[in-house]
Amino acid sequence: DTKGTFSQTYGTFEARIKYDAGTGAWPAFWLDAADGSWPPEIDILEAYPNTGGVWPGPTRIYQTLHYGSSNSTHEIIYNAGTDLTTGFHVFKMVWAPGRIDFYLDGTHTGSITSDVPSKAMYPILNLAVGDWSARANSTTPSTMKMQIDYVRISR
Repeated sequence: DTKGTFSQTYGTFEARIKYDAGTGAWPAFWLDAADGSWPPEIDILEAYPNTGGVWPGPTRIYQTLHYGSSNSTHEIIYNAGTDLTTGFHVFKMVWAPGRIDFYLDGTHTGSITSDVPSKAMYPILNLAVGDWSARANSTTPSTMKMQIDYVRISR
């Protein structure tokens, strides 16, 4: 993350990422508020690439805005129709006053046009294990990776 060193309000946030499949894997590319408040949070990529038929599986990503005092959300669940764990993919968000547009490999996956934050936020890229959809189990690989080819941020 760039907490304390870089944040901005609005712009284009993009990263080319490859992550492994595995039940309980939780790769993410997201923004958190620079002033330490929460919400807001903007998730450019959250994936739950569970295996063995456990939902949501390696074809889906979540792109979410968390907002408001009761942690309300606007959520886009995008099914790419193909296993996203087999190669690198470009995850992108264009954030402007009153609008957030999300993309996967250049395809527009959805927009959020209400409750859009207007405060400085900083990017975070991480791979966690264990989430709301599934915990690691005996089928989970003992080693998982999230590879980041590049991160680009512009105004």
